[in-house]
Order: sequence, then C-alpha cells, then structure tokens
Amino acid sequence: MKLNSLDLDIKQFGREIDRFLANTGRKHWEGLIRQFNSTDGFFYKYFLLQRNPLIKPLQEYFNLYSKGKSIWKHRSEGLDFLAEKAFITNRIIQHANDAGKNQIKGRYKNNDIRPLLFELLVVTHFLKNGFAVKLAEHERDSSVGGTFDFLLTKDSIEAEVECKFKSYDAGRKIKRDDFYRLCDEILKQLKSYKIKCLIEINCLNKLGSNHIKFVETVKNIKTAIDQKKSNLIVDNDLSININYLPERLEIKSDEQFKSFITPYQTNNTGHFATLSNQETTIIVKAECNQKDPILRAIYNELKDSLDQFSKNKPGLIACYIEGIYPEEWEELQNERGLAAMTYHLLNKKNAEHIHTVSYISEVELYPMNDTTIYKHPTLFFKNQNCSY
Repeated sequence: MKLNSLDLDIKQFGREIDRFLANTGRKHWEGLIRQFNSTDGFFYKYFLLQRNPLIKPLQEYFNLYSKGKSIWKHRSEGLDFLAEKAFITNRIIQHANDAGKNQIKGRYKNNDIRPLLFELLVVTHFLKNGFAVKLAEHERDSSVGGTFDFLLTKDSIEAEVECKFKSYDAGRKIKRDDFYRLCDEILKQLKSYKIKCLIEINCLNKLGSNHIKFVETVKNIKTAIDQKKSNLIVDNDLSININYLPERLEIKSDEQFKSFITPYQTNNTGHFATLSNQETTIIVKAECNQKDPILRAIYNELKDSLDQFSKNKPGLIACYIEGIYPEEWEELQNERGLAAMTYHLLNKKNAEHIHTVSYISEVELYPMNDTTIYKHPTLFFKNQNCSY
C-alpha cells in the first residue's frame, strides 16, 4: 500500500466516518456506546474512555447524525481524531486481503483498541514519508505463528517494523480498573459528606478486585471519618491513612492537582484520583509496598519480539509506553531505566538484525487556526551492533 496523499478534506469527514462504520460494524459501535452509557461509576467510565478513545467522538458523531447536522461544520478535537483514524483504516482495509480485513475489524472489537491505534499512527508516519507499507501481521496465515507487523519499502530501502503497546498497568501490583472501581465506591458512600481529605490506601501486596471487600473497606473509611480518625487497619494486607485538608481547598485544574499531590508521591507506582468542588474535595491515593517490575515487563516483551523478525532485513521496534508525560522524558534518557534496559537488549546476540528501538508516550496537542498539531516526544536508541 502506498498513498499519494494523506490529506483529508474536512468536507469529507462525514463520508469517511460513514465508510469506517460500514467497514468495522455500525451496530457494534452503537451497542458499545449503549453499554458505556449504562455503566455505573465516574472513574471507571473514565478508564473505559482511555482504553477506547473512539467512544466519545462516535457519541458526538451519532448525535449530530441523528439531528441531520453536518459533521465538518461542527468540527471538534474528537471528530478530527475520529476522521483521521477512519481515513487511514478505510485505506488499509481497501488494500488488505480478506484475512487482513477480518483481523482489523476484529481488533476494533477488543476492549482496548489503543495497540491498534498506535500501529495506525506508525503506519501513517511512514506513509507520509513516502514508504510503501505491507501489513505482514494482519495478512499472515494464523497457523504459521507470529511475525513482525509490517514491511516498509522505499527505493532501495526495506525494513521490518514491530509495534508494541505497553499499558500503564504492565507489571503493576495495583491495576487501574481495580483502583477506579474502589474510587467509585468511595464517592458513592461519601457523596453527601462535606469534607476535604486525602485518603491514602497502602497495600502490602495487591489491591485486588473483590467488590465486596471494596464496599466493606469504604464503610470502615466512612466510620473513621465520622470519628475523625486518621489511621485505619483493614487487615494484614491493607492499611489506610486519612489526611484532613484545609476547608478552603478546591482543585480546579490538572496543573493544580499535580502540584498538590507532589509531596505525597513517594515513588512512581502510586495511583491518584480526585473529585473536587467548593464543598467537597476527596483525593484518593493507592500504593503497594512491593516494587512494581515495570521495566522487567517491558523488557520481556521486547526480548520476545526479537524472533518475530525474518532477520533478513533491518528491524525497527516502535514501543508506546502509556503514562509518560513530556516533562518526564529527560529523566529516561539518562544511563538508567529505559536506556540501560534497551542497551542491554541490543547487546544480545540475537538482536543483531535490530536497527532502532523507539519509545513514545502521551501526545501533546497544539491547536493552530484550523490545524491541530500532534507532537509525540520520542526516545530513539540505535543499535551499534546492527548487521544492516
């Protein structure tokens, strides 16, 4: 597949989205949105939106469509994102064989579509730079086994690309869906309380996902707040500290929230959430005493991917690591963390075919007139031992 242009006329937004829905299943998306709307909880619904960032813009699209309103005349950041993904998906499906078409449609039905969206981002990058892209992973015979994601060709250049998406939960003792379900239970039981507090949940091992335990834990928190207690032992694995905050505290922005929780960040493994207004500010922090082997989880997946390449061409690994923000990348470039792990990987004997490993994370958006620029801070590591 090679495209002469990736420019999309804004007047074609509606047509591209319609085609995308026809390609991936309109009824599937309508059912997914109904299911999302019927889901209880505030924080858990936020978690679902993170895993499937097309839900909100498709809600917006269906709402405009039902009212007979023009999509391009009601542009938004979400509709722009949806139209971009629809455009590239439609082109890929147009050029794919039957196995490729079915696999892409199936991947859009996963609970977490971000790995697919990341692959589309990488494909778009190379198409914009004049490469032809062949979808090796999507079009392979499933009985053959794993392979790299796609093959690049341009003039005399040929290369194989493998994309990896590592969730924020990779290797963590406390999973975000469990944390957000607990936060929703806290809000449910404390919604009538006019209080300003930070609830620190300390786990010896894992938070777990037992809803009955969550309900009982929050009942204990509620009793402790009624009695103005600051410390609470739930069981051998769980203890809670309640920090009572100034009555005038109200958190109105992400920046203010980040600034406020900084003194409470003892390491990089804690989870934070808040709901704040004039009368109530409840901040929840959950942390495990055991160290999260996050780098080990990333390393193991990258190591396993080495044998997915043919080794007859240079290999590129593009890895998205969720939850790293622009200001944190500088620290990762030092000779530790990601850098040390990647150099260790590239020094392996069976990594001589790997040319480059790149990492990206959270996107920065810069609106400029009628254009939105998406900027991804990226770390590149070139293999000095590459045989190509």
